Amino acid sequence: MTDNVHLINLLTMVEVVAGGHLFAGWNERRGHFGWRVALSVCCCLLWAVIVPMEYLPDRFVLYGSLVYGSFFILAWTGLACCYRESGWVTLFNAVVGYTLQHGVSGFNDMLQCTGVYDAMPWPPLATMLHLAMAAALYACCYLVLSPRIRRQGRIAIDSRAMLAVSTIAILVDIVIGLFIMELDRTDHNAGYLLLLSMYNVLVCLFLLYVLFTLVTNRGFELEMRVMERMLAEQRRQFEMSSRTIDLINRKCHDLKYQIRRLGDGGARADRKALDELADAVDIYDSSVDSGNRALDVILTEKRLLCDQRGIELTCMADGGALSFLDSSEIYALFGNILDNAIEAVDRMPAQAGRDITLVVRRQGSMVSIHEENRCAQAPRFRDGLPVTTKTDSPGYHGFGMRSIRSIVEGHGGVLTVGAEDGLFHLDAVLTARASSPRS
Repeated sequence: MTDNVHLINLLTMVEVVAGGHLFAGWNERRGHFGWRVALSVCCCLLWAVIVPMEYLPDRFVLYGSLVYGSFFILAWTGLACCYRESGWVTLFNAVVGYTLQHGVSGFNDMLQCTGVYDAMPWPPLATMLHLAMAAALYACCYLVLSPRIRRQGRIAIDSRAMLAVSTIAILVDIVIGLFIMELDRTDHNAGYLLLLSMYNVLVCLFLLYVLFTLVTNRGFELEMRVMERMLAEQRRQFEMSSRTIDLINRKCHDLKYQIRRLGDGGARADRKALDELADAVDIYDSSVDSGNRALDVILTEKRLLCDQRGIELTCMADGGALSFLDSSEIYALFGNILDNAIEAVDRMPAQAGRDITLVVRRQGSMVSIHEENRCAQAPRFRDGLPVTTKTDSPGYHGFGMRSIRSIVEGHGGVLTVGAEDGLFHLDAVLTARASSPRS
């Protein structure tokens, strides 16, 4: 009996640890990750083997709660050693792992009540069936639940609600599970135990739903806060850039007037001064007149940046077609599009195609935006968007593309991005609503 209990506990620990790591692929790993995983797993399995298992008949649930509670704490500690995340995130992973294991245990109890294991001619076949069932259930849960995290690209949670849900989950996973084990030891009513096991599985599924809903909602909340800060910052930047462009235009008008006076002999100046004035007036030539004030500001600003970096920006834009967008939306939308393009092209060697093309035009009641640029390496994509290549605080990068998609979808549009043969392209189609032009 003792050997059987040790085998059960060993399988339990394996399933808890595997479940904890199952959804941790989005977590930031610590250094020497492989060694950390191996060491933490060995410690967990060693504890599952050596922990005293002499259950006291009159204190079965209490003693078992302490033992399996130690399993949870050890698994949580191992996850914290492997991943550079907050305690909330590792707690989420540990609770998910234990809940998955408890769900598998419930399915196992259901099979046991139906007599499947008793019909096994060779005892190890029961263990193999249990492991196969666990792997299948884990795979199904991953396929169903992982899209909730994939869209936001990371697990983000720092809510006290996680503590309440975790407490309930652990009570269900450990205490209720032990009560069922106690009933199995004292009362072998198969029908009653089958109903309890089915109820147990349903509770685990509900807890998993609550856990992932909590994480998803928190992720959306954090994403909205970041995007709101980005839009507010871009709105301030647009106002500053607009004033700067106005000042440049006024100064350039004055300089052109002075150059004409010099050309007419109204004053004397050396050649160097004239060259400096001519260079300053070149700034005016970079100004854009697309028919939309906000688009003119961002295109002028980015064209100047492209000139400094040796990048050719070709733009054919009907700014009037964007009159249904707010100025801050235009600045954020095209600012993020062109910033990403400039960053990609800037990595290209000087002799390669360092050019960016942007086309904005109206097509009936729709407005299409097309941008393409050369890229040294095709980006990886997740949920239809390129994954950031920046390594500093990766969880907080990538909001530029999400901001683009948010603005496009907010106006009934569709955003598609892709990369083939060294060419990155972005296409957006928005629904143009009738409105008065905005500056």
